[in-house]
Formats: sequence, structure tokens, C-alpha cells
Amino acid sequence: MNQLDKNSYTLFLNSTDKVSGTNNNANYDVNWDDFLPRDIDNYKVVFSFQTAGGYYRDNFSQFKVTALTAPVQCTYQTSAIIYNPITNSTSLLISVLTNGPLFLNSNVLYGGKSYLITQQANAVGDTLIVQGYLPVPLNTTLYAEFYTQLTCDTVNGYTGSLSVGQAINNNGKSYPVLKITNLGNTATLVIVMGVIYSAQIPINSVVYASNNSTYNGCKIVANFLGQSKSFDTSSKCPSLTLGYGFRDVQISTSNSNCLSTFYMQNTPKTIQRPNQNLINIQIYNNSNVYTNGSLIQNQFLVNTDYFSNPLADMTSYSMIIEFIPLVKQ
Repeated sequence: MNQLDKNSYTLFLNSTDKVSGTNNNANYDVNWDDFLPRDIDNYKVVFSFQTAGGYYRDNFSQFKVTALTAPVQCTYQTSAIIYNPITNSTSLLISVLTNGPLFLNSNVLYGGKSYLITQQANAVGDTLIVQGYLPVPLNTTLYAEFYTQLTCDTVNGYTGSLSVGQAINNNGKSYPVLKITNLGNTATLVIVMGVIYSAQIPINSVVYASNNSTYNGCKIVANFLGQSKSFDTSSKCPSLTLGYGFRDVQISTSNSNCLSTFYMQNTPKTIQRPNQNLINIQIYNNSNVYTNGSLIQNQFLVNTDYFSNPLADMTSYSMIIEFIPLVKQ
């Protein structure tokens, strides 16, 4: 007997029919007794999934560099250090600061190692916090990463979404953006971590920046409020994941990009017959989502606007879920 010869039961579900929640975290009222036999305990679940069109545009920006300053290296001294083993971070009281500030998401250097700055220090008397144990000597000149200031035109020919946490990419190298002033101006000031000279980025050249947030896949989680014969290595318990969807080939200027999965594209899942009518379905971005330079895991999937800015919710979607009875032989 092949798959099409088996008797099965099908649920047609559309996000516009949710009783509460958002498209990416929706609750549905399904009366299982209307179509699912009560005398069968277990079912094999197979599904297909399709979103309505959206931009779902990977984060980027493009603009012209009109001037560069000479690279600058900040130096500092500390009069006190405190290590916190719980957070694995070191606090340093700044007593001397030259060419500051010590920018958030930049690095300080010591002993041939780099330490990420998680709390910025702007002036003498501020507390600098870095990731990890930093056993620096007191009242000794210490060094941070170089930074370079770019003057950019974010008016003429500017596209995309420029923000702190992105990185300017040029000739295979990346320079994280630490500060932006006067965005949307012909003289926007962008400070990046690293050493850049005009020979590397010639004046009036167009550069590209990205923060690595992508929208090429989603994870579909369905809580049927019953036993799931599965296991998740992340949660160390039975998995609520139903499967995964994938974005079609992205056309960056189009508002018709979709995420979808075809019938049998995911491995069928065995579940116990649902016994409560209210079910929850969540859609997560299964790719990278960065906020202020930090990778944030387990974020709900959202659509973007034309300029890659994230919106509040994803587009609507439709699902077809097939329940195939598993009868004891």
C-alpha cells in the first residue's frame, strides 16, 4: 500500500482564522471531534506550509564614502578592577582616557588577546566592562582597538538600513560599525572598528554594509497539547517542532518573497491524538538575527520593509496538516 492508498484526515489552516495572537504566535480553535476518530490514539503528521508574499529582505545598506580620518587608537588606565565569575566579566574604573570613548562592541587588547566591551566608557570616572577575565595592571597605559571615522553620503544613492552593529564589508574584510551620527545626511559620520586608509576605500567609492540578519528559513513549532514521540537535543525533552520552511530565491526588490515547505519535505512526525481544541503554532526565524551587534537566538519570524527594517509580524500563511492513522497490527 502506498501513501496515497491510506485513509487520512486533513486540517486546512489559515493564519487569518486565528482566535488570538499574531501570525508568528497564533492560537487556533480546532474541534478535533469534527473530523478525527477518537478510537485511534496515534497519528503520523505531515504538512505543507506557504506564507503570503513579503520582502523578508536580508539586512544591508549601500552608501558613498566621501572622506576618511586617520585611524585612532584609544589608550586608558584603570585604578580598580573587579572580576565577576557569575557573568564572566571584568569591570575597570577608568582613571586616564585618551582618544576615547572606549566604544561598546569594540575590543580592548592585552596579552595578545582581545576582550569585547559590553559597557562603554566615555570619560574618566566611568566603569568599563569587558567580557572575560582581564588581569591588567593598575595605573599602566593600556590599549584598545583602532577605530576610523568615515564621512558618508546617506542621501544620494543610499539604499538599505544602516545601524550600529552592522559591518562595512570591503575586499573580504569587515569593519564593525560602532557609532553613527547624522544618518540621512550628506555628511553622515560613521565610526568603525579597525584601520582603514583611502587606498583601501577610495574617496567617493560605494560601500556595502550588513549586520548578517537573514530570513532564508523558519522553524514551525506546533503544540498539539499531547504526547509527541520525538526528542529535541536543545530542550532535552520531546520536541514541539513540526518542521522547517524555506525562503524561495530572494528577489531583493520584490514584495513577493515567500517561505514555504512542500508535502513530505520534512520528516513525518508521530503524535498522540490531540484532546484539547486550543492549539498554538509559532513561527521562528531559523537564520541569524542580530540586534546591536549581538546574535539573538529563537526570534519570531517577521517580515521586513523595502529597506530591510524588521516589521512587527510576519505575513499571513496557510498550512495543510495531514493526520495519518497508525493502527496497531
